[in-house]
Amino acid sequence: MRLHLPVIGKVVLPPPDHLVWYGAVAAMTAVELIEWPVALVLGVGKVLADNRSNRAIQSFGQALEDAG
Repeated sequence: MRLHLPVIGKVVLPPPDHLVWYGAVAAMTAVELIEWPVALVLGVGKVLADNRSNRAIQSFGQALEDAG
């Protein structure tokens, strides 16, 4: 899905099932079931998991493995 926003331009949205996941995490944060740092880690983890084919992320993962 793509949106054209007047000031920002074209924005590519994740698939609907991913949007539901992000919305659920945001809702849990809003009602204080989870703290915002936990929500941030969950969100970043989801983005990284969804972008397994991204070359930059693969390089970052390889660097972490080499450092460990």
